[in-house]
Amino acid sequence: MVVPAYLPVTPRLVSELTDGRASRYEPAFTRDGRALIVVSEVGGVANLERVDLSDSSVTTTLTQVTGAAVAPEPAPDGGIYFLTLHAKGYDLRRLAPDSARAVRVAALDPRLTPVVARPLAPADTPAVRAVGPARRYGVGPRRFRIIPTTVGVQVVSPFTSSPFRDRGEIFVGLGVASADPVGRLSWIAQGVVAPRGPWRGGSLDAVWRGTRPAIFGSVFYAEQAPSRTNSDYAGFERFVDIRYAGATIGATLVRQLQPLRVQSLRLGLSAGRQSLGDTPYASRQLLFAAYAGAFAPRAGRGPTAEVALDAATGSWRDSSWTRGLARVALSTAVFGRRVFADGLIAGVSDDAPFSERLLFGGLPSPLTDPSVLSQRIAVPALPVGALGRDRGGMVRLGTRVGPWRPYYAEIYTPHAGRDFLGFYGIEQTARTPAIPFLRLPGTRAVGGVAMTADENAPWRRLRGYLFVQASP
Repeated sequence: MVVPAYLPVTPRLVSELTDGRASRYEPAFTRDGRALIVVSEVGGVANLERVDLSDSSVTTTLTQVTGAAVAPEPAPDGGIYFLTLHAKGYDLRRLAPDSARAVRVAALDPRLTPVVARPLAPADTPAVRAVGPARRYGVGPRRFRIIPTTVGVQVVSPFTSSPFRDRGEIFVGLGVASADPVGRLSWIAQGVVAPRGPWRGGSLDAVWRGTRPAIFGSVFYAEQAPSRTNSDYAGFERFVDIRYAGATIGATLVRQLQPLRVQSLRLGLSAGRQSLGDTPYASRQLLFAAYAGAFAPRAGRGPTAEVALDAATGSWRDSSWTRGLARVALSTAVFGRRVFADGLIAGVSDDAPFSERLLFGGLPSPLTDPSVLSQRIAVPALPVGALGRDRGGMVRLGTRVGPWRPYYAEIYTPHAGRDFLGFYGIEQTARTPAIPFLRLPGTRAVGGVAMTADENAPWRRLRGYLFVQASP
């Protein structure tokens, strides 16, 4: 049977233990209940101190360590167990009873201030208010920011000649972003302007993280007309020009597992109306699934790997199709220098309509979910539609030189008149997550310079490119 004991605590004792000279914390009663063992920083280093409850002006310094002595625990025999800090962690030690001498606190002249701490004085007490009733967080307090949402630039050098008459592309987006302090509901409404040819249109993208899995959705109108900037596409508008209005909804599940650093699974559906070239609008529906996983060693050293899989099936007009895409990225150190290799392979069913055939080249779409138009594979080093077929792939090798990544890449598209097309360049990428309490969206950016390696390629021109995209 345990009988509780109550010890009187006088106002003087409270004053002595909190007189402002130094911090005292982690109190523990001795077994006889006559004293407190505390961690005291009176000397500038955390050491154990005994405070007599009958006269708190009498203190006994129990330890004198150079690191720290913390977590005191009195033992039944009068000894004290505690932890001492050193360069590699903590050690458990025991202090024998009666192993320290009593030290009385010296009384110093108050005129020595500020060497001597000023005595405590009464101060104003903040007003006390009753706690209000509980309220549901809901979508939280909202704030709105007008931000640049996207920038896309592809500049063609006038100092390199090419029979392929293209003028590059440029588009700029401006919008309103909103988020609550914990990021439960975030959305971005944007408009993208450009001369006729590059991506332009408008979209509203939102993410709801109040459930597991998170829910995402978007409503968009997007159009791109490469034939307006590349005169060589005259007569091929129905293969490269697109106008698309629709909506997308889906769910995202993100988990962190070892050895996988992070992995995510996205499932969604999209429906809308699409027109290619001068063809009339027709309904387009699709279901998609996307998986992404990143592997990294726990110590942060050694090889890393990233895997992304994207599959979609749908219909346009009276034709149905199925498409798959896989990406793999590897990175490791070779002779002290970081090198990387990434690859992509994609394909679409043989009976797919021309609207779903693969198109390599150009900047990513800033208005649609990546899985909705996954057949348009962004390659900023090339013009839109530089290569395109039912199947294709790309391999890129490179290294790091400071923040930049010089690389060489090859694209493979069978039965396209040429099997391989190589290009080389230098690139830099960056990605920042959303910061909800600052109401800032996430961003990703890629920029660089590249040129086709094949001297006989019709689009052999030096290209500079930049793409920045904000996301809720």
